[in-house]
Amino acid sequence: MFKKTTLVALISSIIMSGCVSQHYLDAEATSAKIAHKMDEVRPTGRLENVISINRPPINPNPTYIGDSIAWLAENINIDVRNVPLTAVIDTLMAGTSVNVVMGNDINQAVPITLKKQGTRKEIINALSNQTGYGFSTSQSQLNIQRFVSKTFVINLPTGTMSGQQGSQGEQKGDGDKATTEGQFVNVTYSGQNTFDDIANAVSSFLKAEDGKKNIGDVRAVKSMGSIIVRTTPTRMAQVENVIQTFQKELSKQVLLEIQVLEFRSNRKHETGIDWTVAKEMGSASGMLKFMVPGSTATASGSSAAGLAFIGTGKWDGTSALIKVLEQQGTVSTATPVNLRTISTQPAYISQVTDIPYLSNVSTNTTETSTTTSTERDKKVVGVDMMTTANVQNGFVYLRVAGRLTKVASDEREQVGNAMLRFIGIRKSDLNFVNKLRYGQTVVIGSVKQVVTTSDRTSAFDLDGLGMQATDSHTIETIILLTPRRIQ
Repeated sequence: MFKKTTLVALISSIIMSGCVSQHYLDAEATSAKIAHKMDEVRPTGRLENVISINRPPINPNPTYIGDSIAWLAENINIDVRNVPLTAVIDTLMAGTSVNVVMGNDINQAVPITLKKQGTRKEIINALSNQTGYGFSTSQSQLNIQRFVSKTFVINLPTGTMSGQQGSQGEQKGDGDKATTEGQFVNVTYSGQNTFDDIANAVSSFLKAEDGKKNIGDVRAVKSMGSIIVRTTPTRMAQVENVIQTFQKELSKQVLLEIQVLEFRSNRKHETGIDWTVAKEMGSASGMLKFMVPGSTATASGSSAAGLAFIGTGKWDGTSALIKVLEQQGTVSTATPVNLRTISTQPAYISQVTDIPYLSNVSTNTTETSTTTSTERDKKVVGVDMMTTANVQNGFVYLRVAGRLTKVASDEREQVGNAMLRFIGIRKSDLNFVNKLRYGQTVVIGSVKQVVTTSDRTSAFDLDGLGMQATDSHTIETIILLTPRRIQ
């Protein structure tokens, strides 16, 4: 009875104290000490050692202080009629020690009619507009020249571009009788240089009224990425406006996101992406919205060709499409290509893999020896394309041309002592010219592969006691392109 009572008391003591290990108790004590220390050093609402200072906002832009010319700010009054330029300049600069320098091509007797009261700077501008001469000033000198010169640095790297966008037909024949057969669309760039193009455009503004010669000159310094112009002040103002327009266009950028998706259907028969189902599921889930490229109009139809789409809510277009396609099969993605390009400048994109293989074996037999030679070749698979973008405020015009290649078949054949490999390639030419809004995703190309595998087993060397099985599935590769605006 005593032992039973003692056992009951011991069990009750354990239950009341709880099954807690000493390690837990030590950790809890350590945490309590750290919490107490944090309470001691935690700042209170009132900090005695902090002083608040109120000050106006700071402008982070640097301040440039130029050298002011005092005599330009002085007020004078000019009232002349048919007075030679030299006499007007003498009246204008009276009372100053400024040296006046006139170029040899200045007509000093040109008559001036001017009635104006204001600063010397305002009157000099009026004289420049009336005579067409250039006036440059400094603290101690006034220069009058017929022509002014200016160097414009173009916002573009140096270099000459050559290339071709699109597919070329098959060449048949030689020499003058050569012809190109087959359908093809291409755009070629041969020795294109933006600096020469801008210089030619500027030259058109320097033409005289009769159109026979230029008033001034323009030179493109391509190695320095600049253009030098020498002309009259009036024409220089026009040149500045046109170059400013070019500079603005060259400063526009766009980010092209290119994603390659491989879709494997989970259906038992050979099929690819069912775009009708994709559209219905995307609309029902609220993740995808298909529309006509470059607009906000909702698109209809059973094909993705020529259609764009965007993601809604937290989804971007590519992520939303992957989620929708996963309802029909499995989707794998290749490494995405992100390319930032300048407006109107071609950009080259390549994501390819070289597949080397033994393509040919030849044997040469002589009276004394036999030699075997092999030939190696390679197939290129992946995406290879060129794109040119014309960046605008709300959308971008895109020209995309290239090729998507995938392995369609891969067979091996024993020839003598060598194993030869025969690789079949399926190609999809990419020729896309359209307008897209920023954030719209478009399918610019696709190619399908039908993969068939077979398996045969036998028992006791009898095929009839074994099993034969075949499997066929389709892999559809699509290329998605999404433009993003860069401010």
